[in-house]
Amino acid sequence: MNIRFRYDLEKKIFVNASGVGVAGKIKPEIAYGMKPVWEWEFINSAGEPWDISNVAAWRAAIDTDFRDETAPMCRTLGGITVVNNVVHCPMDALTTTYRDKANGRDVTNGFFDLTGFDAVTE
Repeated sequence: MNIRFRYDLEKKIFVNASGVGVAGKIKPEIAYGMKPVWEWEFINSAGEPWDISNVAAWRAAIDTDFRDETAPMCRTLGGITVVNNVVHCPMDALTTTYRDKANGRDVTNGFFDLTGFDAVTE
């Protein structure tokens, strides 16, 4: 299952296909057992693709907190690809860590963090 998100990095809001801000908060949902691919399209305020060509590597995580000392519910360290300026991020919620943190709930509120690492310059 692929789910597409469009995000304006200058305004820091989710937008629709026309670049208009989406009312309310969009929360990417994931439930135990799911293995969706989230597709992230980053744009600027003019609706143009954000230049992500200098990003050398990506990582993503979902957890119930942002604390470094806790293991995330699910994490993607590899397999994230960029095609036509869209970041394709496979997520895996079929893990014992996710199951334990979900504590029996089908859908758990959590925080999603997608981080890009700039290319190393010498």
